[in-house]
Amino acid sequence: MELEDEVKMLRRMREDVITAARDMKAALLDLYAPRQTPRPEVLTAVQLLASGEGFDAECPNHARRRAGLCQADDVEPECAPLWPEALWERLDDMAVGIALSAVCAEAGRAAIHAYITRMLESAAPGRKKRSKPTARPRG
Repeated sequence: MELEDEVKMLRRMREDVITAARDMKAALLDLYAPRQTPRPEVLTAVQLLASGEGFDAECPNHARRRAGLCQADDVEPECAPLWPEALWERLDDMAVGIALSAVCAEAGRAAIHAYITRMLESAAPGRKKRSKPTARPRG
């Protein structure tokens, strides 16, 4: 292999590495980006409570009755009229716990996201650290 071909290959490899690093940076930032709401967790609580109480068997939605599990896609499921007040209170307690947990988790995620952002920005190619001048002259 000639020197020119090796240089071309090394340049291509360098570009591939830079592209991969950018992709990893984006994926890492996206992984720790704060989420909006804990809605999926609350829906899971609704589904769990409805299925645990057996309301899935009485659900007005035929597909949900046939599946044997509540598949609520809203915080107030189709079987909501069947729910006693105590069960709604239980759901409210669960939702408050989920929201509190989400607030704490998001605060941690936001701190990690900010740290990673600072670290990735300071490690960006093309930036050179400047050394601080010393107080004593050399010599």
